[in-house]
Amino acid sequence: MKKIIILFLIFFGFYGCSVFKKDKIICLNVVGLPSEILVEKKELKRRKENNEIKGIVLNKEDSIPLENVKIIISEKNKIVNMLETDSLGKFETELKNGEYSIEFEKQFFRPIGDSLSIKKTKQILIKTFLGQQDLEIFYQTDSPRLLKQRIELQNQKRKKRYFET
Repeated sequence: MKKIIILFLIFFGFYGCSVFKKDKIICLNVVGLPSEILVEKKELKRRKENNEIKGIVLNKEDSIPLENVKIIISEKNKIVNMLETDSLGKFETELKNGEYSIEFEKQFFRPIGDSLSIKKTKQILIKTFLGQQDLEIFYQTDSPRLLKQRIELQNQKRKKRYFET
């Protein structure tokens, strides 16, 4: 029994959706979306020791806030802060002036990172859109050919809109 399961996993691990077809069940590749970060810096009038870092993380597909997104802030490859978004997709922290990298991660979404340079006391607003990863999905349908055509059309539109310049 173990040999059959291992062969099944190896077979589908190498060939994925392209070989799986069964009566009224089809496996389709769905193209995900890219992630992006928008950073806005505002100079603070009052002098503070640290800079305010505030932001929101949204699903790129529908702009719904994403909770529990892991945010890792590093300086010279050393983690200085790790936090997560709240139930409204928001996060907030403070950083001293310096050169940082910031990364956003959530399961089933494309991770994204960027550098963050802070030279004067500022309030930094970060808006991040996480795009979903490519997926292989199994569907049960009475018309697999029609469903496959619709998903392929959706994939073409996504590739043209998000991945081609």
